[in-house]
Amino acid sequence: MHEYSIMQIALASELIGRRVVSDIQERAHKERLLTIYRRNLVYLEQQAASAGGELQASVAVRNQLADTRAKIAELEQSLNLAPFPATAPREQAAPTPPAPPPPAQLVPITLDFRLESTGPWITWRSHLTGREDTPFTPPYDDGALPLVIRALDALQHPSYPTPLSDEDARHFTFHGQDQAILAAHGLWRQGRVAPEAPRLVGQAIYQALGPVGQALIKAARNTCIAQGLRISYILRFPPGGIALAALPWELLWEEDKHQSLLVRGATIDSCERYLDLDLALPPPLPAHQRLHLLALSPAYGIPEPVRRSERAARLQTWSLLRDQGKISFDEISPLTVASLNDYLLNAPGRPDIIHYYGHGTYRDGRGFLQLDGDGGGADQVSTERLAPLLGDTRLLVLHACQSATFSAQGGLLTGIAPALSLVSGAVVAMQMTVSVAAATRFSQVLYQQLLGHGRSLQDAVSRARQVLFTEASGGESWYVPTLYIRSREQRPIYLVQ
Repeated sequence: MHEYSIMQIALASELIGRRVVSDIQERAHKERLLTIYRRNLVYLEQQAASAGGELQASVAVRNQLADTRAKIAELEQSLNLAPFPATAPREQAAPTPPAPPPPAQLVPITLDFRLESTGPWITWRSHLTGREDTPFTPPYDDGALPLVIRALDALQHPSYPTPLSDEDARHFTFHGQDQAILAAHGLWRQGRVAPEAPRLVGQAIYQALGPVGQALIKAARNTCIAQGLRISYILRFPPGGIALAALPWELLWEEDKHQSLLVRGATIDSCERYLDLDLALPPPLPAHQRLHLLALSPAYGIPEPVRRSERAARLQTWSLLRDQGKISFDEISPLTVASLNDYLLNAPGRPDIIHYYGHGTYRDGRGFLQLDGDGGGADQVSTERLAPLLGDTRLLVLHACQSATFSAQGGLLTGIAPALSLVSGAVVAMQMTVSVAAATRFSQVLYQQLLGHGRSLQDAVSRARQVLFTEASGGESWYVPTLYIRSREQRPIYLVQ
């Protein structure tokens, strides 16, 4: 009996210890949230003061002040703290954030991922919310993530779940174990990939950011909404962060507001992926100098009506830009390695933009673009062979399925887009299958905004995403395009001054 009592005491002590640790962690978490909200309150009060006082401030600012103060009061009460002064004394106030950038610029929020022994962590950096470190719990393990990506890819096919070919049948087939894994994540229902899978995946990624990460985003967004500013989410991945970089971050979805994080009404936020490499970006060309564009259009495997449609849409946009004196362009079709080499050897200089429309594949840990074979058929050209062919350009636009794909076996730099971003300034690529209509429309808007209106590359990609989001009835393709930038610099990229 005495021995049993000792065991009970030991067990009770352990439970109490765990509860104490849990209470300490919860309090620390609330204190961090309180710091973020207090910092945001100081910033909002400064904005109200600059407008002549709260009564003269905009409705948006007044609403954000009320919401922020209510949240602060709730946290202070749960922590048994004295109320935060409406206008804090200088020695008690959080550091005054720098003045926000002008509305023409994006407000950067950097998510710098790193791998620790305890799992992934994110260092958040923004002049609006300061610096914070938060853990990141990946929403999908290494076994589920490829299935999730494949399920999203299947939804890109207009005929899904009805196959129109043997290839479609293979692509649309998920076996019993695969179905069970997808069902466990809510992505499989009634014998098919759930139509709302993109939204559910976006919600899962957003939840994985944790309460502090979500609070940082909300605080920054509230400030930007009040000031009419836009956000640039800058994602930086370490070389070993394969599973982190493979997530479709463009899908981030805020469940309580039932809206995409990037597409919020008429405001367009940006999302770009940076490879942390100490390589400078080429400077923009002088305003009077034309950009030279090169279209690469392989013939094999592309139905003739599709090729004609894509070419007609592209030439409509490019011809207008040429007539405005902004660009010149050439096209190679059919496209073999030899014909591309001959063009580059005889051209007066490297093209500024290379536009590829064809097939991309990812297999055995390596990425390939499909060119035409010298003797007919296809030539699958690997990233190692592509680098000297397509390198030293300012921008690569790859309208090829899976051109932004990579795997843990192959590594981050085996994907076509990440690998080619080493040898070019930036790469726009497709992380999944993309329909002909979506690829053509995206390309049209991208070039109009980037070259016709002189917007930054980040802004042009964001606007093209918004067009896909609003024009596609199912909204399937807007998150497929990805933007890779190869620099440690965080700035808008302009191709022409």
